[in-house]
Amino acid sequence: MELSSILSSLKKTRLGNVKHDPYWLQENRLPEIIEACTSPPTLKNVTADFNLFKKSECIKIEENLNQNNSTVDDEKNEVCPISVQSADTVESIEFTHQAEDHVQLSLKRCEDEWQQKAEENVKKRRESQEKYSNHLWEQSLEQVAVLEQKQKIKTTQLMERVKKIEEQSDETIRKRLLNQRESHRMNIKRLDAKLKEVELMTEAEAAERRRVEVEAERQARAAEAKRHLESMTLVHKQIKECLSALTKLIAGCKHKELLRKDVKEIIEYATKLRDGADSLMTKGRASGATRELVDGMINIIGEVKKCLENASQATAEAEKLSKEIAAKKKEEEEEAAKAAPPPATTPTATAVPTNVSPPQITGILNAYATDESNKRYIEVMNKLNEATNSFKELTDSKDPRIKKERFGLQKAVNTPVNAVSDKSGSHLKDKLNKLVRLLSGQSVEVSNQRMSAGSLPGGVMFCKDLLAKKLVKQGDEQVSSQHESAFVYAALTVAIMCEFPDMRPLVLAHFYKNCPYLVPYYIPKQESQTSEEYFKTLGYQYDSDGTAEKQDKFLRRMSGYTRLFASIIITQPVQGSQHPHPFGVEEGWKFVASMLALEPQPDITATVLFDFLQVAGSTMLQTYGKQFLKLLHVLYKDFFPRIESVKGQGGGGPVMRLKNFLEESLKRNSIPAAKGMLPAHFWRT
Repeated sequence: MELSSILSSLKKTRLGNVKHDPYWLQENRLPEIIEACTSPPTLKNVTADFNLFKKSECIKIEENLNQNNSTVDDEKNEVCPISVQSADTVESIEFTHQAEDHVQLSLKRCEDEWQQKAEENVKKRRESQEKYSNHLWEQSLEQVAVLEQKQKIKTTQLMERVKKIEEQSDETIRKRLLNQRESHRMNIKRLDAKLKEVELMTEAEAAERRRVEVEAERQARAAEAKRHLESMTLVHKQIKECLSALTKLIAGCKHKELLRKDVKEIIEYATKLRDGADSLMTKGRASGATRELVDGMINIIGEVKKCLENASQATAEAEKLSKEIAAKKKEEEEEAAKAAPPPATTPTATAVPTNVSPPQITGILNAYATDESNKRYIEVMNKLNEATNSFKELTDSKDPRIKKERFGLQKAVNTPVNAVSDKSGSHLKDKLNKLVRLLSGQSVEVSNQRMSAGSLPGGVMFCKDLLAKKLVKQGDEQVSSQHESAFVYAALTVAIMCEFPDMRPLVLAHFYKNCPYLVPYYIPKQESQTSEEYFKTLGYQYDSDGTAEKQDKFLRRMSGYTRLFASIIITQPVQGSQHPHPFGVEEGWKFVASMLALEPQPDITATVLFDFLQVAGSTMLQTYGKQFLKLLHVLYKDFFPRIESVKGQGGGGPVMRLKNFLEESLKRNSIPAAKGMLPAHFWRT
């Protein structure tokens, strides 16, 4: 019983509660273990937990002691013998104290032994951990050393690669320098050879070169003579056609006896003009056509057309005179019939009135162009050729500096035109001022660089021609698809022509070149022309494979040119401008009158007339009033049937649009203003 109580008491001690943990290293509880081992131990009073005697005996001993103590206190001066029972009690108490001391000593000794063993184990484990830690540290140092070695190797390899690349680059640069030096040396050698060749050139070679130059000049003169001869041939053909029409007109007159006496002189004069034209053609073919011969042919065609007009007037007068004579004769017969009594047996006959035909255009219409239109066409095309020749040196130059400046001038023209819009007058005026400075030869800024058209030979005229071409081209690129845009480009064009009068023939020339129907001029086909060359002169465009554009696309482009042309005619100059309109409403009247003097062509005649009248008709009606309505009436009654008679296959669209426009305008005696017209105060916005 005493042993079991001792064991239970030992289990309650600190060492008795120690547990064996085999997984402390794997679970990384070393810091906790070291902390528990190094902290000072705390011992409990284990004697209070051990009781070697029974509880009842302890109570008895305690009572005896208390009783003895009270007896001693009561009998201080009396000496009482110690009884046997009290002696046993004292022995028992002494035994108990001895037992407790022995247990405490044993426990103390046991705790010391366990404490010593624990310290030894902790010391061993600490040494083991230190060894393991040192091993790990050495191992990490070795790994760091290995990584540093690898990094050093990589760095070395990278430096070697960079060095190799630098060496290769140096080698490439060195080879390039050697090649450049060799090329420079060869160029110097070549130039020296050419210089020696020039120095050693003989007089014969110089003469040959002069001969080549003379031959080139002769060929240029021959080409010019060929162009003049073609113009003369065209005019000569028109002269023959006019004479043929004159002969048919006189031969077809039913009342030759009523013709004026000067008709014979007209025929003789026309015959002399034909002979003069033949002699000029013979001279031109023999000795070469010149500008003087072309002017002579133009004068002859003018005189021949006057003869044709006089003959037409004479036949009309003869026809009128014959009708008057017939009417007078009829009146005389009626008066005679009234004076004579009617027969008794014969009933009077009822007179049937003759049908009166509607008024028609009298005379023979021109097939290609009127005299005035043809003269204007030749004049503006000659102006264009003169302008082109004036800057030919600039366009043909191979000098890189001149080519760069030429490109800069092109950009200085194209950039303002491409930025044109109708959002405000100040915006358009800004673009106008830039173009005016450029065409005046002043310095302008292009791509952060200053340049001047006046610093190059023919630079100003080059810019003017380029601007005229660019403005006219807007009819194809913009107006054909967006009709309202015509007026803003027309405003810019009119302002430019007011500032620079020499721009007028250039603008007209490019209009006539792209759309000859605005002259109006129906260009005939020459015998030497191919079909493609002829249709190109008419305004058609061809693909790279030689395919002509479709008719609807062609008509749409011609419509764009016509609308821009009409917009220029009715657009007023900038307010405050001191220059008159360079191409005003009177030119519109001439254009319509010239169109009515020509035989209509399929599709294009109806298209051009409709687009022109739809844009400019309202302004022309305000300007000319009833006279313009009369012109429209003649167009509808006399000329429109001719248009219908030559209507091409699928050409009903343009003809019907023109017919509806004329009927509506004559019905209302008014024409609505075209859409997109700029307001009168536009330049102030």
